[in-house]
Amino acid sequence: MLLLGDEGGVHVVARDLPELLRVLASGRSPMCDWDGVDYYDEREEEDGDAGDGDAGGGYDPCPENPAFRAWLRDRFGLEAAEDPNAVVRAAGAELGDAFAAWIGPLVPDAVAARGTA
Repeated sequence: MLLLGDEGGVHVVARDLPELLRVLASGRSPMCDWDGVDYYDEREEEDGDAGDGDAGGGYDPCPENPAFRAWLRDRFGLEAAEDPNAVVRAAGAELGDAFAAWIGPLVPDAVAARGTA
């Protein structure tokens, strides 16, 4: 499973669909560029005063996430990834070289950051 960044970047983020669903259920947002991908919790930013006057007053980037997590658990017996970045690192470690070999000739920027171009 791949993440295609809207401003660049193509990265392996999961080895299969169940892993991708677990990453999505984490409720974290991906930040992606050519150098890498990182899932971060937007709610952590809102815990402090972000200067917008809200100071974390109820912002939730994934208001439907509890329902999605329940569906995922009931339907597939899967739990949300506690650390989606660990899932991404494991998938990249297992599939990154093969992916780079395949995509490198098509999208050289995708592998340049890896140092394998």
